[in-house]
Amino acid sequence: MEQYQINVNKKIHETGFDEFNRLEGATLSAVSMQIQPIQTALKQGSPNVVIMDELVPLDPNAGIFVTLNPAGKGYGGRNKLPDNLKQLFRPVVMSQPDNERIGEVILYTEGFKSAKKLGKKLVEVFRLSERLLTPQKHYDWGLRALKTVLKGCGAALKDYKVKNDNSSVSEKEENDLVVSTLRLNTLPKLTHSDCFRFDNLIKDVFPNAVFNELGHQALSEQVKDACQELGFAVNENQVRKCLELYEQLQQRMGVVIVGPPSCGKSTVLTLLKHALVKSGQKIKTHIINPKAMPRTHLLGHINLDTRQWTDGVLTMKAQQVYSEPPGN
Repeated sequence: MEQYQINVNKKIHETGFDEFNRLEGATLSAVSMQIQPIQTALKQGSPNVVIMDELVPLDPNAGIFVTLNPAGKGYGGRNKLPDNLKQLFRPVVMSQPDNERIGEVILYTEGFKSAKKLGKKLVEVFRLSERLLTPQKHYDWGLRALKTVLKGCGAALKDYKVKNDNSSVSEKEENDLVVSTLRLNTLPKLTHSDCFRFDNLIKDVFPNAVFNELGHQALSEQVKDACQELGFAVNENQVRKCLELYEQLQQRMGVVIVGPPSCGKSTVLTLLKHALVKSGQKIKTHIINPKAMPRTHLLGHINLDTRQWTDGVLTMKAQQVYSEPPGN
């Protein structure tokens, strides 16, 4: 749960909780016991509020807001709000966002001249993909995935202008950049059969689109050398997956490798690591099995009596990585 604070003209002080109903039911009930006295004190105009037997100063211009997705309806990990907590908030329903307008505006801000046409085509590809491709649990054709592609298009356009000395970009070149970014961000998460269907969808929506290869010839050769050194047979599909994983790691902080048992997930990681080490990069791995421990041991927990925080395995490793000097 992310907490954010907003200060508007130094008068209204808002505290909002994003994804509020990801908390457990018992925690939500406990939260309601803290929110109710604050709201009661605000209604009465009291300058102080008693929380956990302590008198706390209260800003009369304070407000508490929460955002959440409904429990169920395809949203995992959400809990229904307890009735005593529901009564403390006034619901505000949000309307369906206009993805085409969002795509158009983001592409314009990223520097695309034909943003209106390209934004409409991108949204159409996402709509067709959701309808025509197989229903996989890890597929995401919503606004969050669309924004990732749009930001990637902006980065690709900037790189293209730098390589070509900030020359003007034609409509066809913008079209090719969008197609390349769309395939780069989407194909790695698709099943083998859906990859061909997705490329056909792109050809229907983007006529005369040029499909560029991933490149990275040097890394590709190093992956093949790693196969021979580790005693593996060179598999072109596996080499391609290594390159796709490398591209995703260049764009994102977190990447999940999904697949059934014994499909080669660990092998792809091992091959890419050996290839990058051969190219002179330093790769340090920290292996954690989250299923081997309770959630509190993985993420950490707080002692309710002493209010002392104890780091979990994941948070401890994250601090260890953060504290390492660059290049190690």
